[in-house]
Amino acid sequence: SSSSSSSNIPGGSSSTATATNTGFEGRWIKTAEVNQNWAMELLGYTKVQRAIIERVRLPLDIKFSNSSFVVRTCGGIRTFHTSYPLDGSEICYPRRDGRPGHCRAKVLRYSNETVVLSLDWDEPHGGSNIQTYKVQHLAGNSYQQRNILLVENRITLKTPDRANCSQVISHVKFKRMIR
Repeated sequence: SSSSSSSNIPGGSSSTATATNTGFEGRWIKTAEVNQNWAMELLGYTKVQRAIIERVRLPLDIKFSNSSFVVRTCGGIRTFHTSYPLDGSEICYPRRDGRPGHCRAKVLRYSNETVVLSLDWDEPHGGSNIQTYKVQHLAGNSYQQRNILLVENRITLKTPDRANCSQVISHVKFKRMIR
């Protein structure tokens, strides 16, 4: 049975979440999304950029250890590898969308089945995102069928002229790939 311990950062209790009992470990492929196109439009992506992103199903490689939550995209024209320290330390990296500026990120809290990140990025199209990774264990005949990864994005735009539509919530569903 997996542990249900949790840690809130900073000053949270020590967590026993490890790579062997989290369910995060592995390669995941996108299977569905809700509001992702709308979120990308609000973030200033063109119709062509949105169409390309929605058609590409780049796998995510995820690792979870006692000290970090690591997310890496695999393949395509851009590959990203980001290691988020579980102690709540803020990291800074170039924006993934190729625009000028940086993204600042940190882990807000985590447990064996959930990791919540805070992301904040600069103009152009500056904003913030509370991003939640959650593993769901479903009944099924195989390991792949039983494990679904849901990523929720709660995006808030900083741009004042977008006051009427400054926040969007999107969900992306992934299934575990069997290698």
